[in-house]
Amino acid sequence: MTALYRTIVVGTDGSESADQALRHAGALSQVSGTEVIHVVMASRRVERAEVQMAMDDIPEDLDAHPDLYASDKFVLANAEQLLEPFGVTVKTHLVADGAADAIIAVAEQVDADLIVVGNRGLGAGARLFLGSVSTKVVQHAHEICAVLVVSCDD
Repeated sequence: MTALYRTIVVGTDGSESADQALRHAGALSQVSGTEVIHVVMASRRVERAEVQMAMDDIPEDLDAHPDLYASDKFVLANAEQLLEPFGVTVKTHLVADGAADAIIAVAEQVDADLIVVGNRGLGAGARLFLGSVSTKVVQHAHEICAVLVVSCDD
């Protein structure tokens, strides 16, 4: 059988809508011959200038500080655990960028066949003012691969 979606990219932020997107990707992997699911998290890393304002002595190795990415790594570990029952290889990516840009960049890097993202169900007004990761991914990733938006209400 030829894999329909050999490589899937899923964005996560630890929300319920992201977890639903992960579950959908896991279920798809079982029926589509998926070899690997790449889980992408946009880093919430603070910038050096913000830390400088809050601290007198900024560590030289700020970017390597173990606590700086702890919550992001926790979210990625939970995503791996959520996908474990589906028996697919999972690779995680922590990317210092906006969520949509991070998802699109990883999809390009890994030659993804499908991107799966959650949608919190923002109304048109909220989407206009707040933006939407799923909307941006759909608008910009269509040339890379297919996009599945999993709709849910948090």
